[in-house]
Amino acid sequence: MSGPCPACAGDDSKRWNAFGPYEILMCAACSHRWATPTPTEKELAAFYAAGQHPPSPFADEDVPEQEAVCRKFRQLCAAGRTLLDIGCGTGCFMTMARRFGFGCTGIEPDADRAALARAAGHEAIAGFFTPGILADRR
Repeated sequence: MSGPCPACAGDDSKRWNAFGPYEILMCAACSHRWATPTPTEKELAAFYAAGQHPPSPFADEDVPEQEAVCRKFRQLCAAGRTLLDIGCGTGCFMTMARRFGFGCTGIEPDADRAALARAAGHEAIAGFFTPGILADRR
């Protein structure tokens, strides 16, 4: 639809949802979801400051979908690897990924949601994914 998947370079994507002026696409190969056009950090900050949150593909009620994505990750890499969950929210997906043997680090722009993820036992960084945000974790 709008270029290759930013995660796996797959070229088969479909519209999954919409948020404000953005269309949320989903890759058929790896289930990664991304916004198009890509919002700027300033635009995202405005959404979060207004108390809005992009739609989450991993709400609590979407356990079968979370399991399916984790199974795909297991095909791509061994358990024990660490996954980076950008936009981790309260940590629902990280909880499922741990059940599949993955370590997880989350990044969440909403500080309150990041705190809830940490309260659930996850490593969650409050902020936007920017160059260097993980520099001290290597």
